[in-house]
Amino acid sequence: LTLIAIGTSGALLTSEAWWGNEWLEESHEAIASGMLLLIVAHVAGVIHASRSHGENLARAMITGVKAAAQPGDIA
Repeated sequence: LTLIAIGTSGALLTSEAWWGNEWLEESHEAIASGMLLLIVAHVAGVIHASRSHGENLARAMITGVKAAAQPGDIA
């Protein structure tokens, strides 16, 4: 949703009707900053989960191979 909002607001800013519109520029910048914050939070969550579970979740996301569930794991 945020990526669509960034793309839409960016495309509007290039049109003649919306060129230089201050509130649209501010909205575009705020949404982009929010997306960066979400990316940082996601990476921090992956690092935290990897350390707490003792497995490399980033590798599992790339390769699609994850260790089998052990007794006591939350499925």
